[in-house]
Amino acid sequence: MGVFRRGRGEGSRDGASPGAARAAAAGFRDLWRPATVVLLLVPVSMLGATSADGRFAAVAGTAALTPVAAGLLATGVLPFRLCYLWIALFAGLLLVSFFRPAMTIRVAPPVRPRFADHLHILGGAAPLQLSRLADLVGLLSGLALTGLLIASRPHPRQVARVIVLSGAAAAAYVLVRGEFVHARLAGLGCNPNYLGCLLAAPLVAAVGLLRYARNVRWLLPAAVCALALVQTHSRSAFLAAAVGAACVLFLDRSWHAHVVLVAGLGAGAGVAVATGMFGRLSRHVANLGAANRTATDLSASNGQRAQVAELAARVIADHPFRGIGYAMFPAYAQRSPGFAVYLGTHNDYLRLAAEAGVPTLLVFLVLFGLGIFHRRPGELAVQQAVMLTFGVLLMFANPLANPVVSAPFWGALGCLLAWRPRRAPDPSWPSIASRLRRASGHGRGGPPVPGPIASWEGTESHAPH
Repeated sequence: MGVFRRGRGEGSRDGASPGAARAAAAGFRDLWRPATVVLLLVPVSMLGATSADGRFAAVAGTAALTPVAAGLLATGVLPFRLCYLWIALFAGLLLVSFFRPAMTIRVAPPVRPRFADHLHILGGAAPLQLSRLADLVGLLSGLALTGLLIASRPHPRQVARVIVLSGAAAAAYVLVRGEFVHARLAGLGCNPNYLGCLLAAPLVAAVGLLRYARNVRWLLPAAVCALALVQTHSRSAFLAAAVGAACVLFLDRSWHAHVVLVAGLGAGAGVAVATGMFGRLSRHVANLGAANRTATDLSASNGQRAQVAELAARVIADHPFRGIGYAMFPAYAQRSPGFAVYLGTHNDYLRLAAEAGVPTLLVFLVLFGLGIFHRRPGELAVQQAVMLTFGVLLMFANPLANPVVSAPFWGALGCLLAWRPRRAPDPSWPSIASRLRRASGHGRGGPPVPGPIASWEGTESHAPH
């Protein structure tokens, strides 16, 4: 994925130098590296909703690669990482919650999942079970994508580029083929809020590439994502994108800069409280990105979110350890007196705790913390900013189980866990191909790979191959 340099040999008859030919051949081989193959799952997931078969293809591709990676891990070709245990524990808790729900509710969801059309064995399943299975498969495929990226260990700049270009393609698609629902842009099977969630992370990643790659070409995908994001009028997506962009600018700064930033924010808040402007200012901040949405619309949305959050809190209090069953909350909400609406929690933290239990939420927070804790240099800070962007989005929506929306999050998490600091980092970490040759007894060694992460900082032209 890096920039190839022209060779110094004599030119060939067609005018191309041998060095250029070797570079082109190397570029073709790059397409077949394990990390590149795994990264292709990100755009396939994000753009899968453009066709009836796209989302199924993304899940099927992930399902096909996961046993291969598991076999390489079991045979010692891939190194064991502690984070695999956390991923397996999270998946296990979700499966137990799905197959052993605390209650049985017979409610038909408003939309039948389309993936059932590809599997005739599911033709007789109840609509609610199909809906629950779709959510479970979406979340497990995201976890599998994270595991595959840990195993293939892609370059952080490659991950950022894939997120940006996939998001820009999605933004361009909805700008041309999307539709407006109550003057808000929607598309790719997402309502305006979820479409805003889809576009926020690519916008933040584009800002990160602008800073670290120092190449103005990333302004174009950033502008396309921003244009589509603004037309969704999603307050949560606008807030998350603003937080992510701020993280790009400040995450890898010194602790002095962090102290100055916190002091400045604290001083501003103190002045606002002292002058009686804090309430009005907080309302303006909360409504950023709402544009021409009416006060009635915003008030109704806030009221419904508050009601469903209160209901989720009661469920957590009644079922703190096991939850009521994964993907059971919308049906529970429809059967609840005083609510009677088939609606999710609008908060993935509350959803995990209410549906799968508080222990499941804690395991997810451990995985999240493994990615965002510790200062990371260069493009790894961009991946942290993407994760923190989703950390904000998870407070206002349920995107984790939607592969179209959550692919950047799982990609960033996998990249950060793959390059998590170790006690004794080895700059000559061998490639998967060389380890396969060693395991089979055919040859030693392998092609060189990028050196320590600290050496990755710099301009675009210095990106490793």
